[in-house]
Amino acid sequence: MSGTRPMKLINGVPITVPVIVVMAVLLAVYGSVRNNAFSSFTLQELSNVTATLAIIAVGQTLVVISGGFDFSAVAFLAFLNALFVTQLPALGGSYVLVCLVVLAAAGLVGAVNGFLVGYLGVQPVVATIAVFFVLSGGALALLERPGGSISASFSEILSGGFGPLPASGCVVGLVAFLWLLLRRTRFGTNIYAVGSDLRAARARGVSVRRTLFGVYTVAGLFYGVAA
Repeated sequence: MSGTRPMKLINGVPITVPVIVVMAVLLAVYGSVRNNAFSSFTLQELSNVTATLAIIAVGQTLVVISGGFDFSAVAFLAFLNALFVTQLPALGGSYVLVCLVVLAAAGLVGAVNGFLVGYLGVQPVVATIAVFFVLSGGALALLERPGGSISASFSEILSGGFGPLPASGCVVGLVAFLWLLLRRTRFGTNIYAVGSDLRAARARGVSVRRTLFGVYTVAGLFYGVAA
Protein backbone atom coordinates (compact mmCIF):
# COMPACT_ATOMS: atom_id res chain seq x y z
CA MET A 1 0.00 0.00 0.00
CA SER A 2 2.98 2.30 0.30
CA GLY A 3 2.84 2.82 -3.44
CA THR A 4 -0.58 4.46 -3.30
CA ARG A 5 -0.44 8.08 -4.48
CA PRO A 6 -2.94 10.94 -4.82
CA MET A 7 -5.02 10.95 -7.98
CA LYS A 8 -3.46 12.36 -11.15
CA LEU A 9 -4.98 14.02 -14.17
CA ILE A 10 -5.16 12.08 -17.41
CA ASN A 11 -2.12 13.86 -18.81
CA GLY A 12 -0.12 13.09 -15.69
CA VAL A 13 -0.22 16.60 -14.20
CA PRO A 14 -1.00 16.58 -10.45
CA ILE A 15 -4.56 17.67 -9.85
CA THR A 16 -3.38 20.45 -7.52
CA VAL A 17 -1.68 22.30 -10.40
CA PRO A 18 -4.84 23.50 -12.21
CA VAL A 19 -6.37 24.42 -8.83
CA ILE A 20 -3.40 26.67 -8.06
CA VAL A 21 -3.56 28.19 -11.54
CA VAL A 22 -7.28 28.97 -11.17
CA MET A 23 -6.67 30.54 -7.75
CA ALA A 24 -3.85 32.68 -9.18
CA VAL A 25 -6.09 33.89 -12.01
CA LEU A 26 -8.92 34.73 -9.61
CA LEU A 27 -6.54 36.62 -7.32
CA ALA A 28 -5.21 38.55 -10.29
CA VAL A 29 -8.74 39.51 -11.37
CA TYR A 30 -9.62 40.49 -7.80
CA GLY A 31 -6.50 42.64 -7.55
CA SER A 32 -7.31 44.40 -10.82
CA VAL A 33 -10.84 45.46 -9.78
CA ARG A 34 -10.21 46.53 -6.18
CA ASN A 35 -7.88 49.18 -4.84
CA ASN A 36 -5.44 48.02 -2.17
CA ALA A 37 -6.59 44.45 -2.79
CA PHE A 38 -3.55 42.96 -1.10
CA SER A 39 -3.12 45.35 1.79
CA SER A 40 -2.71 43.79 5.25
CA PHE A 41 -6.22 44.89 6.24
CA THR A 42 -7.82 43.33 3.15
CA LEU A 43 -5.88 40.09 3.52
CA GLN A 44 -6.94 39.88 7.16
CA GLU A 45 -10.56 40.51 6.20
CA LEU A 46 -10.50 37.83 3.50
CA SER A 47 -8.78 35.40 5.81
CA ASN A 48 -11.36 35.89 8.57
CA VAL A 49 -14.21 35.36 6.12
CA THR A 50 -12.81 32.23 4.46
CA ALA A 51 -10.94 30.51 7.31
CA THR A 52 -13.94 28.57 8.64
CA LEU A 53 -14.87 27.25 5.21
CA ALA A 54 -11.26 26.36 4.42
CA ILE A 55 -10.83 24.31 7.61
CA ILE A 56 -14.16 22.53 7.06
CA ALA A 57 -13.02 21.73 3.53
CA VAL A 58 -9.97 19.92 4.91
CA GLY A 59 -12.19 17.66 6.99
CA GLN A 60 -14.56 17.11 4.08
CA THR A 61 -11.61 16.28 1.82
CA LEU A 62 -10.55 13.45 4.13
CA VAL A 63 -14.05 11.96 3.98
CA VAL A 64 -14.34 12.30 0.20
CA ILE A 65 -10.93 10.71 -0.37
CA SER A 66 -12.07 7.73 1.70
CA GLY A 67 -15.04 7.34 -0.65
CA GLY A 68 -17.67 8.81 1.65
CA PHE A 69 -19.79 11.90 2.19
CA ASP A 70 -20.40 14.01 5.26
CA PHE A 71 -23.54 16.14 5.36
CA SER A 72 -23.28 16.91 9.07
CA ALA A 73 -20.57 19.62 8.91
CA VAL A 74 -22.98 22.57 9.01
CA ALA A 75 -24.80 21.11 11.99
CA PHE A 76 -21.42 20.57 13.65
CA LEU A 77 -20.80 24.32 13.51
CA ALA A 78 -24.25 25.18 14.88
CA PHE A 79 -24.01 22.69 17.73
CA LEU A 80 -20.41 23.46 18.67
CA ASN A 81 -20.97 27.23 18.63
CA ALA A 82 -24.05 26.81 20.82
CA LEU A 83 -22.01 24.58 23.12
CA PHE A 84 -19.26 27.20 23.28
CA VAL A 85 -21.43 30.14 24.30
CA THR A 86 -23.56 28.16 26.76
CA GLN A 87 -20.69 26.39 28.52
CA LEU A 88 -18.37 29.40 28.72
CA PRO A 89 -20.07 30.81 31.86
CA ALA A 90 -20.32 27.33 33.40
CA LEU A 91 -16.56 26.90 33.04
CA GLY A 92 -15.82 30.16 34.80
CA GLY A 93 -15.20 32.10 31.59
CA SER A 94 -12.09 30.05 30.78
CA TYR A 95 -11.64 30.14 27.02
CA VAL A 96 -8.98 27.43 27.15
CA LEU A 97 -11.31 25.00 28.90
CA VAL A 98 -14.29 25.74 26.69
CA CYS A 99 -12.16 25.29 23.56
CA LEU A 100 -11.00 21.92 24.86
CA VAL A 101 -14.62 20.93 25.58
CA VAL A 102 -15.66 21.94 22.06
CA LEU A 103 -12.81 19.96 20.48
CA ALA A 104 -13.60 16.92 22.64
CA ALA A 105 -17.28 17.11 21.65
CA ALA A 106 -16.31 17.47 17.98
CA GLY A 107 -14.08 14.42 18.15
CA LEU A 108 -16.77 12.43 19.95
CA VAL A 109 -19.47 13.24 17.40
CA GLY A 110 -17.01 12.54 14.58
CA ALA A 111 -16.34 9.17 16.22
CA VAL A 112 -20.09 8.48 16.19
CA ASN A 113 -20.10 9.12 12.43
CA GLY A 114 -17.08 6.84 12.09
CA PHE A 115 -18.67 4.08 14.15
CA LEU A 116 -21.88 4.19 12.13
CA VAL A 117 -20.05 4.11 8.78
CA GLY A 118 -16.99 2.02 9.62
CA TYR A 119 -18.25 -0.57 12.09
CA LEU A 120 -22.01 -0.73 11.51
CA GLY A 121 -21.78 -0.38 7.73
CA VAL A 122 -24.37 2.40 7.48
CA GLN A 123 -24.17 4.32 4.23
CA PRO A 124 -22.33 7.62 4.79
CA VAL A 125 -25.21 9.69 3.40
CA VAL A 126 -27.71 8.09 5.79
CA ALA A 127 -25.40 8.19 8.81
CA THR A 128 -24.28 11.79 8.43
CA ILE A 129 -27.78 13.10 7.65
CA ALA A 130 -29.04 11.38 10.80
CA VAL A 131 -26.24 12.97 12.81
CA PHE A 132 -27.07 16.31 11.12
CA PHE A 133 -30.61 16.21 12.53
CA VAL A 134 -29.41 15.14 15.98
CA LEU A 135 -26.85 17.95 16.11
CA SER A 136 -29.39 20.48 14.83
CA GLY A 137 -31.78 19.45 17.60
CA GLY A 138 -28.95 19.60 20.12
CA ALA A 139 -28.08 23.13 19.02
CA LEU A 140 -31.69 24.23 19.52
CA ALA A 141 -31.83 22.53 22.91
CA LEU A 142 -28.71 24.41 24.02
CA LEU A 143 -29.62 27.75 22.49
CA GLU A 144 -33.19 28.38 21.33
CA ARG A 145 -32.30 31.62 19.54
CA PRO A 146 -29.04 33.20 18.34
CA GLY A 147 -27.12 34.75 21.18
CA GLY A 148 -24.03 34.65 23.34
CA SER A 149 -20.91 36.75 23.26
CA ILE A 150 -17.16 36.56 23.71
CA SER A 151 -14.73 39.12 25.05
CA ALA A 152 -13.11 41.63 22.73
CA SER A 153 -9.65 40.35 23.70
CA PHE A 154 -10.47 36.77 22.71
CA SER A 155 -12.07 37.95 19.49
CA GLU A 156 -8.91 39.88 18.70
CA ILE A 157 -6.81 36.75 19.16
CA LEU A 158 -8.87 34.89 16.56
CA SER A 159 -9.54 37.69 14.08
CA GLY A 160 -6.52 39.91 14.63
CA GLY A 161 -3.03 39.36 13.36
CA PHE A 162 0.63 38.81 14.12
CA GLY A 163 2.19 41.77 12.40
CA PRO A 164 1.22 41.54 8.71
CA LEU A 165 -0.02 37.94 9.10
CA PRO A 166 -3.73 37.40 9.90
CA ALA A 167 -4.28 35.06 12.87
CA SER A 168 -7.01 33.12 11.07
CA GLY A 169 -4.70 32.67 8.08
CA CYS A 170 -2.02 31.25 10.39
CA VAL A 171 -4.57 28.74 11.73
CA VAL A 172 -5.48 27.70 8.18
CA GLY A 173 -1.79 27.37 7.36
CA LEU A 174 -1.25 25.16 10.41
CA VAL A 175 -4.23 22.98 9.45
CA ALA A 176 -2.89 22.67 5.89
CA PHE A 177 0.52 21.67 7.28
CA LEU A 178 -1.08 19.01 9.48
CA TRP A 179 -2.96 17.73 6.43
CA LEU A 180 0.27 17.44 4.46
CA LEU A 181 1.84 15.50 7.32
CA LEU A 182 -1.21 13.26 7.71
CA ARG A 183 -1.34 12.24 4.06
CA ARG A 184 2.25 10.97 4.31
CA THR A 185 1.52 8.66 7.25
CA ARG A 186 0.35 5.06 6.99
CA PHE A 187 -3.10 6.22 8.02
CA GLY A 188 -3.12 8.77 5.19
CA THR A 189 -2.05 6.12 2.68
CA ASN A 190 -4.82 3.83 3.93
CA ILE A 191 -7.39 6.58 3.36
CA TYR A 192 -6.42 6.78 -0.32
CA ALA A 193 -6.42 3.00 -0.58
CA VAL A 194 -9.89 2.62 0.92
CA GLY A 195 -11.32 5.37 -1.26
CA SER A 196 -9.71 3.99 -4.41
CA ASP A 197 -10.76 0.33 -4.03
CA LEU A 198 -12.22 -0.84 -0.75
CA ARG A 199 -12.04 -4.54 -1.57
CA ALA A 200 -8.45 -4.33 -2.76
CA ALA A 201 -7.49 -2.39 0.36
CA ARG A 202 -9.06 -5.04 2.57
CA ALA A 203 -7.33 -7.79 0.60
CA ARG A 204 -3.97 -6.09 1.19
CA GLY A 205 -4.50 -6.06 4.94
CA VAL A 206 -5.83 -2.53 5.46
CA SER A 207 -8.25 -2.28 8.38
CA VAL A 208 -11.12 -0.62 6.52
CA ARG A 209 -13.28 -0.25 9.60
CA ARG A 210 -10.54 1.36 11.64
CA THR A 211 -9.56 3.64 8.78
CA LEU A 212 -13.11 4.89 8.21
CA PHE A 213 -13.59 5.37 11.94
CA GLY A 214 -10.40 7.42 12.05
CA VAL A 215 -11.36 9.48 8.99
CA TYR A 216 -14.67 10.67 10.42
CA THR A 217 -13.15 11.25 13.87
CA VAL A 218 -10.34 13.41 12.47
CA ALA A 219 -12.84 15.23 10.22
CA GLY A 220 -14.90 16.00 13.33
CA LEU A 221 -11.83 17.48 15.00
CA PHE A 222 -11.26 19.72 12.00
CA TYR A 223 -14.89 20.86 12.24
CA GLY A 224 -14.21 21.63 15.90
CA VAL A 225 -11.26 23.83 14.96
CA ALA A 226 -13.45 25.60 12.40
CA ALA A 227 -16.16 26.20 14.99
